Amino acid sequence: MIDHLVTLFKAASGLSGVEIVDGPMPSSGPLPLALWVGVDDIVAAAQGETTAADSTAERSDFATGQREDLNVYCVAGAYDGSVDAGFSPLRAAVAGITAAVQTAVNGDVQTPWQNPGVTGLTWRQVGYNDGLQVFVPFRITYIAL
Repeated sequence: MIDHLVTLFKAASGLSGVEIVDGPMPSSGPLPLALWVGVDDIVAAAQGETTAADSTAERSDFATGQREDLNVYCVAGAYDGSVDAGFSPLRAAVAGITAAVQTAVNGDVQTPWQNPGVTGLTWRQVGYNDGLQVFVPFRITYIAL
């Protein structure tokens, strides 16, 4: 599913100009606009290891007899090498990334998973000596019946 999402996001018009990163890339450095797919914690990703996805399953009386929820973890980020403009434009940029992700997964007809949604957003801001960064870890949740 992660490979599928990486391909989907690279083709999504709403994500043009956003670097789509497949998994933790410790050497990627600060990127102006980025979407890490298969990453739940950007700080841990700097060390090369994070949770990419998880799922839960329970018995169901529908279709396959099992309901499964799949979560794929992602982090949207924006970086500016200056502190002059403040965090506001970075928050707006990250909001645009997460909205484009929601649009892409809602319009995706190539996956058997149902009811995709972007959820669990946590907004983080970091000020460095050489710039500002906003990160938003979130998950894409699918339901299979």
